[in-house]
Amino acid sequence: MKKSLLCALALILICASVCTGAQAAPVVLKPEDKAYLGETVDISLVIGWKGQLAWWSSNQYGQSPELIVNATTFQHNFYLDPAKFRLGNWYKWDGVYEPSGHNIAFVIEAGVRPEPTKTPGNYTEILITPVPTPTQYQPQQTHIVIAKGDGNTLDYYVSGTTTKAGHIWIFGRAQKIYDEPFTQSEDGTYYTFDFTPHLTGGLDAGWYTGYLQFDGANGLHDVYYNKKENTLDTPFDDSIIKDVPLAGFLPQRVQSEFELLAKNKAYFDDDLVMITMDVKEPTLLFTDYYENVDDIVVKGESSMAEGTTITFVVDPERWATTAEKRAHTTTTTLEGGINEVRKFTVTINVDWSEMAIGGHSVVGTIESNGIKLTQKKDFDVTSVNVNPTQPPEQRKVVVEEYGWHIIDNSTNTATTPVSTPTPEIIYIIQTQPPIIQIVTVYVTPPPTPTPESPIPPFIGIMALIVCAYIVLNKKVK
Repeated sequence: MKKSLLCALALILICASVCTGAQAAPVVLKPEDKAYLGETVDISLVIGWKGQLAWWSSNQYGQSPELIVNATTFQHNFYLDPAKFRLGNWYKWDGVYEPSGHNIAFVIEAGVRPEPTKTPGNYTEILITPVPTPTQYQPQQTHIVIAKGDGNTLDYYVSGTTTKAGHIWIFGRAQKIYDEPFTQSEDGTYYTFDFTPHLTGGLDAGWYTGYLQFDGANGLHDVYYNKKENTLDTPFDDSIIKDVPLAGFLPQRVQSEFELLAKNKAYFDDDLVMITMDVKEPTLLFTDYYENVDDIVVKGESSMAEGTTITFVVDPERWATTAEKRAHTTTTTLEGGINEVRKFTVTINVDWSEMAIGGHSVVGTIESNGIKLTQKKDFDVTSVNVNPTQPPEQRKVVVEEYGWHIIDNSTNTATTPVSTPTPEIIYIIQTQPPIIQIVTVYVTPPPTPTPESPIPPFIGIMALIVCAYIVLNKKVK
């Protein structure tokens, strides 16, 4: 009996030891990165406002896409379903062609993702993108989201204090920021750089890459931009390192020359931090809206800076005088850091005695740095019986359609929750006029990760030894 129990336990341990593999974390894609069918990836850094991806069978970018896939869900854990995706370039798509945008989201290639290259004797992964001496203070990548023509401030914190000077480099397709200085805090714990409205107004919407540069141990600014001569210079004599003339160079070529100079470790010890920047057109979007008894709640997002004021008015055309408009105006501000799209939530009190049965609207407005944005949401008001006993009580409510839903205060949960958007693949057949076919595709959830077993691998070996011992012992007897 004991031997049977031992065998059963051994088999269980063997099965447990075999199932110890855990699925790797999703690959975080950056613009133009390679991807492969059947893998799970993080597309949050390459997707646009509308959450759509577009594909062309040939190099016809600028015409109507042949295939559009909605990717509004699972962006941090997104499965590249072979039944839905095809090989080639996939572009972020917001419904319009952006001639100056850096819009390639990723490139799907045939095969499977190769294993990372390992360094001999050191089993840490080598970065594919050459990063000259990442700084010890922060992660190797910082992301900036900013609206064209709007102001914002980058705060970069360090561990402890420092007296090192800092500089920022931004490289786009045509626009750039070369070697602009950081301002250090008095206590030396962080750096700041102001993206002024004038500066961002001169940048095309699109994707940028660059570096934060901090002077190294030698106390020198090892590579700098000579504005007068339009060159990349160093503090060293030309007989040691030649200056690089930049006339005729596009910013991406300048970035390559900067990285070449930074690779010379005999003369370069500055700390570099890779950064990415997404310059967006100014936008104001409503993402959710619902009625909560005597309130209308609106949630949304904007590319404008944190702290920007948004004003909301219900039926603004109804109020003639300034005093009336002021009395019916509700304000809120955008929240969120520079590395993400800013968000807001506002609660607008409704005076039902002023709300006639029929159509109404709530309008949100941003006016900042010469930019004016307006977003409008229409809704209908009707009268319903809310008392099941006699006499019935009449109450005005927002008609429950177009995304509106009622909140039950007793449980503080939505009685009609907002459903998850169903992705659609939109096929556009290239004819004159184009034939559009929309096919509903249900979200394919990513493969469920296999939890890592806490049982160490050597348990399986021990189990095999136990089974062998029992079998041999039976034969001897």
